[in-house]
Amino acid sequence: MKTDFTQKAKTELVIFEPHQNKHTCGICGKGYKHPKACENHMVTEHPEHIERVAKKLTEKAELNEITYYHKMLFTYPEDTIRRTHKNITEAKEKLDKDFEYAFSWVTEELLKDTQKVRLLYEVKQIIEYGKTIQDIWSGLVDYRDELKNEVLMNFPRHNSTSEFSNIHDRLKMAAKAEFAGSRMGLDFLGEMIRIANRLSNWDDRE
Repeated sequence: MKTDFTQKAKTELVIFEPHQNKHTCGICGKGYKHPKACENHMVTEHPEHIERVAKKLTEKAELNEITYYHKMLFTYPEDTIRRTHKNITEAKEKLDKDFEYAFSWVTEELLKDTQKVRLLYEVKQIIEYGKTIQDIWSGLVDYRDELKNEVLMNFPRHNSTSEFSNIHDRLKMAAKAEFAGSRMGLDFLGEMIRIANRLSNWDDRE
């Protein structure tokens, strides 16, 4: 939902005086019984002031959003790698405790997470070595398209006489397919592309 900074500015400029039980205009000090009446007064008498405050609020919110997106872009891959490594460690511990039982339930996610870590490191490199946000965005988009093309070209396929080797290959492709993401972009790589695109749009405006 988009923030209405003009309304937010009006709300901030209305000051409630409890001892007088009045809502006071923060610009000229005129008092009103109802806050809406005070806001209407400001719109009529002080539109330029409301516009200035709304602009400051917009710029502050935008700066906070840029800061948040920068942090996400450069820290989220490492955080995701850390969480995935934790999943791998836990899966290996389950296999050590009861191989026969855990193999049926754990091995698939273990193999997919192992592949996911490799993919995450590649995304991390694209982000860290990009000279500009635009470079990062285009690099991530190209990487996603490469993964999708690889999946389309190689999945499914039987390459070995070993059935488990074929299963392993299919799981690697499945991990790449999941990593490349859905059309809606509701996934790790899609989120990184969305963030980079948003930051790139800000850069273009400057």
